[in-house]
Amino acid sequence: MRRLCLNLQMRGGKAKSEAMVGSERELSSSCNAEQAYMKRLTCKLEQVLSMRRKTQPISERSAGSVFRNPVGQGITAGELIDLAGLKGFQIGGAKVSEVHANFFVNSDGSSSKDMLELINFVKERVHHLFGVQLKEEIRYVPYNFM
Repeated sequence: MRRLCLNLQMRGGKAKSEAMVGSERELSSSCNAEQAYMKRLTCKLEQVLSMRRKTQPISERSAGSVFRNPVGQGITAGELIDLAGLKGFQIGGAKVSEVHANFFVNSDGSSSKDMLELINFVKERVHHLFGVQLKEEIRYVPYNFM
């Protein structure tokens, strides 16, 4: 829409008609509305990123949330793992994040074996303590996938 309006402006050799002046007002109004929308969107994005920096280990290497939140339990997977005392727990180089317990991070050159063992240990511990069976949110990709 902008390009069309601007091209009309440049090609019009005669005095601008009322319709053209109206189009300029609409374009100006449209641009102002778009700028206001982009400002609100940018502000919202900054809020979300700020919250994530405080609640997720974004500076560490992780695959994101490991487990889905259990349905109908009224508690998140991260809270269950935290209540099980597993924040900071480590197997090899794979570690339960100290920032968010549902994020497992590569703390020191972890192998896929380390990560799988940590996932299974956490699942068993949470099930033993709370009777809740955690289900992975991550997807497993075979090593020889490529």
